Amino acid sequence: MTNPNLYELVLKAKHGDKDSMNRILELFHPIIQQVCNRTNKNDRHDLRQHLAEKIIQSVIAYDMDTVPDYSTFCKLILH
Repeated sequence: MTNPNLYELVLKAKHGDKDSMNRILELFHPIIQQVCNRTNKNDRHDLRQHLAEKIIQSVIAYDMDTVPDYSTFCKLILH
């Protein structure tokens, strides 16, 4: 079985597929980790939680009719 692309994952996650949402979070894990590594150790857990929540909210609210490329999607999530 092939790995679904981000578009497919977002589409499934928007329809309640928890596995797809988890896969999206896994894809963004390296970015989240990089950001967290730049902060105080005491704040990392909270920041990790906040960023994951922000990604989930962005996926749910994302308008599938206007699909940007991957880098634009990343910028939208991280703002």
